[in-house]
This record gives sequence, structure tokens and C-alpha cells, in this order.
Amino acid sequence: MAQSLYDVLGVAPTAGVDEIRRAYIERAREAHPDRHIDVYGAQRVDVERRMQEVNEAWRVLGNARRRRRYDLERTPEARFDSRTDGTMANDYRMGDIDLDGFEEIDGTTRIIRGLPWLILVVVMLAIFVFTAYAATGGGKSTPTPGNNLGRCVTVATVDGGPTVTPAACGSSGARLVISEVDTNQQCPAGSERLQPLTGVTVYCLEV
Repeated sequence: MAQSLYDVLGVAPTAGVDEIRRAYIERAREAHPDRHIDVYGAQRVDVERRMQEVNEAWRVLGNARRRRRYDLERTPEARFDSRTDGTMANDYRMGDIDLDGFEEIDGTTRIIRGLPWLILVVVMLAIFVFTAYAATGGGKSTPTPGNNLGRCVTVATVDGGPTVTPAACGSSGARLVISEVDTNQQCPAGSERLQPLTGVTVYCLEV
């Protein structure tokens, strides 16, 4: 059976981090090549290999995340130790649980992923503002005609009778057309009835 990293340091799989640290220091002192300057050849290779094994054992077991991964790969079925004190194997704290399965997202990636949502919010806001502006006429208090004509005319007297001429709303003398009715119909309340000299259409103008 292959030697485990715990065997390399001479500790039990349930050893705490302090015990593992002490074991590493002790094994490193024993296996350090400087303590075996009198060996050569194959023995020298064995000494250096032993030191590499001790360092690798500490690199893995001295880090909570790497140790957790190592334990799960070594004995996948022993995810939780049935110890008599009810604690998790290897004295793991909640913060030592392996988080390698979770993606670490930096600030730039977060911004890029959130950009479509930001654009959507801006577009929705622009639509809302445009709709509100159009509904209120840009803040003007001009009443909306009942039949949505929304056009203006100027009134003049020619040959003893009134005539109407289309005009730009807001220009001098322009009046808003509330509605147009037949000669036998009444204009809406609050509007002024104007029947041109010619034609059969009656204009109901804003007062």
C-alpha cells in the first residue's frame, strides 16, 4: 500500500494543524540534506527524495483547503468521520471547507456580466421618461382635444364672413381646434363655435 502524506510526517489522519506543523519541523530536521553531507550516490538521492516527500506532505497537509481535497481523493467515502466526539474529521472548522468548486469572480467579470442588465434598466428608464414627457406635452398646459385633432388655425374675416387658415400652434393669432362637427351638431362645452363662410364643417375652438 502506498505511503500516505500522513505517514510521511508520522501523524494520524485526525491530527490537528499544530501537531502536523510540529511533525513537519521534526521530520525536516531529520531529512535535511545538510545533516547527511557524508552520504553520496544512491544514498544521497534517497536523502533528497525523503526531503522532497516531507516538504510535499507539509505543502498539502499544512493548508486546510488542499488537505481537505487530499482527504476526499484518498478516501472519498469518508467525507465525515464517525468520531465519538461528533466533530468533523481532521478538526476542520467551517471556514476550512473546500471552496474550489465555487467560481471566484473578480470585479471586472462582475461588471461584464451585469452590463446587459444595466443596459436594460437604462433603456426602460428612457422609455418611461419619454412616455411621461409625451403624455404631459413637455410640461405645457394645453388641453387635449376630444377627438385628438390637435391642430391650430387662424381666423380672418373675408367678404363679411369668417374664414379659417391652418397655422402653427403657438404662432400669432393661432387657436387650437378642439373638434370639428357638422352644422347640425353642438360643440363641446367650453369651446367656441365657428362656422366658416364656406363649407359644411363647424370648428370648435379653444376659448
